[in-house]
Amino acid sequence: MKRITLTLAGFVALGLIASAVWAAPQREMVVGSEGEIYAVRTGIYGELFPGGKETAATDPVLALDVTRPDGTSERLLVNGTGGPEVESLPFLLFEESSKALFLVWEARVSLIHPILMLSGYNGDWIEPFEILSNPFSMKSSPQFAVTQDTYQEQGPEGPVSRHRTTFHMVWGEETENDLIETFYTPIFLENGRFVGRSPIYKLNDIEPKSPENRPVASALAQNIRVQRGRDERTVVVAFVSPASGRLNTLEIDALPMQLSLLADGARAHIIDLGARLYPGKLKNLAEEARAHIIDLGRSFHPVVSNSLAAQAQTYISGSSPSRPLKSIADGARAHIIDLGAKLSGRGLKNAAGAATSSSIIEVPTNSLLANADASFSPQLLQIQMISARPIPEVGEGSIKMFVSEKGQDVLIAWVNEQRVLYVETLEAGWSDVREIRLTEDLDSARALKMLEQRVLNR
Repeated sequence: MKRITLTLAGFVALGLIASAVWAAPQREMVVGSEGEIYAVRTGIYGELFPGGKETAATDPVLALDVTRPDGTSERLLVNGTGGPEVESLPFLLFEESSKALFLVWEARVSLIHPILMLSGYNGDWIEPFEILSNPFSMKSSPQFAVTQDTYQEQGPEGPVSRHRTTFHMVWGEETENDLIETFYTPIFLENGRFVGRSPIYKLNDIEPKSPENRPVASALAQNIRVQRGRDERTVVVAFVSPASGRLNTLEIDALPMQLSLLADGARAHIIDLGARLYPGKLKNLAEEARAHIIDLGRSFHPVVSNSLAAQAQTYISGSSPSRPLKSIADGARAHIIDLGAKLSGRGLKNAAGAATSSSIIEVPTNSLLANADASFSPQLLQIQMISARPIPEVGEGSIKMFVSEKGQDVLIAWVNEQRVLYVETLEAGWSDVREIRLTEDLDSARALKMLEQRVLNR
């Protein structure tokens, strides 16, 4: 398993240009957990809020309409949209476990200075912040999915529960050769508070290197999909790589925050113990470190914590006494993280044609990152390629791509007159082109919804 630490130096320059370039998958209306309907509107403040005093009447803004099942409703100014900037391309997502509505939108000061913003609402507004900026490269299909993690830290008066929300943001970016590459960045909130900027990860870097040399339809090349995965901790990403001629699916696992805390706590304890036990009592150091890891790992299943502790003990006791203590502590920490990530895989098997390696990304939170909270522990993400298939032949027109929750199955559909045509993955490749004939009772939207459900059920 490859392990990667991304720091500020690993940042990739990002950018937006005019709205049309984004080709954003707008979603302007969603339903909440209690049946309430959220709808976002773009317009002029004076028209959306007659008599309002929150900003100038001529300012372009976003308004959020909330309609409850009892028929009552209210209109709210989306926090951060007052002012001269032009807001557009709103995308809504209601996140069930946190009971919160999240919004992504583009704000433009001028045609060449747009930015992508994120905010949220759960009765109170999450302070909006900038996700992507810099207008010097063309982008397409910005999307995100959300995962959650609840964990405990030891506070002055006992354990303190914390709630981590991770936004998994993906988008396409044009290269100098007019090809599309897919980028990813995680955005972390702790108890609704933005933690700090994260590095950017180019997902094309982990696909197989040998190209298929297959032509790619332009409509298919811009298809990127990110969605919740097989549990509350994972998301699945599907993207087309024109450079390699493949359609790739991968899983991103936001590893438990408790694993990061355990690994950091074990490292610190090994260094403290080493002051009196190293190098003369290496065996004692290993035994005491094992006991401490078991104590720290009480939130894990005993089988997991015992396994992590035993492996760390073996690693420490097998180290050379001439090795620097810090190096041993760092190695034990990395060993705990790698083993914890493997145990978190829960038996996932790669589909045919997939790479067998996975990568652990460690996202540090430190004073080098803008608006960072130094008290927030490093974030651990595991990225694993699930499948890398040759791109199928598809027809012209609007193309939809649907992916299973585990990322192993994909269905690609397109509408042709009174038919919806599609291909789906098989163990050895792709099916022949299949079709659904449209009728008065079955329009294209319903047919596509059925196909989406088909692949989700696989």
